[in-house]
Amino acid sequence: MNLPEYLKNSLDRAIAESGNMRKLAERSGVNYATINRFNSGEQAIENMPLNTLMRLFPELQIFCFNSDFIKSKQPVGDVDLEDQMLAIFRGLPHEKQVKCLVMIAANFGGKV
Repeated sequence: MNLPEYLKNSLDRAIAESGNMRKLAERSGVNYATINRFNSGEQAIENMPLNTLMRLFPELQIFCFNSDFIKSKQPVGDVDLEDQMLAIFRGLPHEKQVKCLVMIAANFGGKV
């Protein structure tokens, strides 16, 4: 899926989760007419100003480089999933760590 399609799908979801475009406008502070122009295709969604995008999608994160994404930690609730997985892994004896890596490689295509 390309970025304009993703943004359109995200806008559709935001509208549905809000109930309608008017409620999304109230919740986000973005003018109803602006939302309507992007939703209808009258204005190209890829030309949406960044401040509008951020108001519509307050959880938005942008990574311009893969390394930025890899370095970012993806929180799950109040617990960082990566840290939790690493703590479990480090708590295993060596032979079980090897077994864990083999299992991960077998299920997710990596090489050990």
